[in-house]
Amino acid sequence: MGFQISRDFKDGAPVAQKVLDIVQEVCIGIATIAAAVGLFVESMVIPVIGVFLAVVGIILAIVSLFIHHDPPKPKPTPADIYVNGDGSTFLKTVPAPSQKWLDDRNYVP
Repeated sequence: MGFQISRDFKDGAPVAQKVLDIVQEVCIGIATIAAAVGLFVESMVIPVIGVFLAVVGIILAIVSLFIHHDPPKPKPTPADIYVNGDGSTFLKTVPAPSQKWLDDRNYVP
């Protein structure tokens, strides 16, 4: 999950996505600590806190599934720039092949 948070900041994810991922990571961490402490301490509060935070983490995971996350659009490559610029003007000047030429090359044995 920590990798997802770093990827969110690197890729420029929406703020809501970053906040949900961070809160989910904090809940998972506290629930893990509460579970570990609950093994060694005889108190009824610690396991209840762990279960509560685990439920909160699950709810946050479900909510984050429904958040629409669009990845950033990649920068156009030199080939894209050529095809959309100079290449398209050149291709408009190339004549289309005749139907006879297309039919001659459409031979299927």
